[in-house]
Amino acid sequence: MASIHNITAGMELKHKRIVYDIESTLINPLKVLEPAFADFPEGYAYLTNTADLVIDKMKKFDTGKFSYGYCHYDLLPKNFHFDEDGSITFFDFDWAGKGYLVNDLMTFFFQYYWFVYHKKITTEDAQKAFDTFIVAYRQVRPLSDEELAAIPYLWFNFMVYGTAFQYENYDDFSNYYFNTRYLKERIEMIKQLVEWYCVF
Repeated sequence: MASIHNITAGMELKHKRIVYDIESTLINPLKVLEPAFADFPEGYAYLTNTADLVIDKMKKFDTGKFSYGYCHYDLLPKNFHFDEDGSITFFDFDWAGKGYLVNDLMTFFFQYYWFVYHKKITTEDAQKAFDTFIVAYRQVRPLSDEELAAIPYLWFNFMVYGTAFQYENYDDFSNYYFNTRYLKERIEMIKQLVEWYCVF
């Protein structure tokens, strides 16, 4: 990931890609999602109230010093593959766009959180694994403690953005599960992460 960021931090693509900022990952997706929460208004109120807190928190970071460039924005394990000889292939660049490069570390972090939330691994094991990853990343590319501290808040944005994407693409066969029950389960997961990792 760090090696890829060494490339994408200094390049400019010919074709325009989405810019991942507060507007595109939080403000606009919340507008899109409002009708989806018609039967679950308290869930939407939680998202909007927490969004205000996240926006205020992000303003306190010196984001002007964050590494910036093209990020994959979906670096979950399903989107990379190791061959028998250890070679790695990244794929599924549909969401690739410009933004803070720590967004990629955030999506990778999400997988550990998902495992902890579903009791597949312990919090301690997740933290140890992610710490190992951070050490390796920093051997290739600088990463500030403040960028790391922003991960839980960027994750909230990622969840809102992803939920809005699912809602807008509801007719896609892969989103057949999108309903009020799904939204309630998703909000509970978001609440748990905010409780564990966010400090407002």
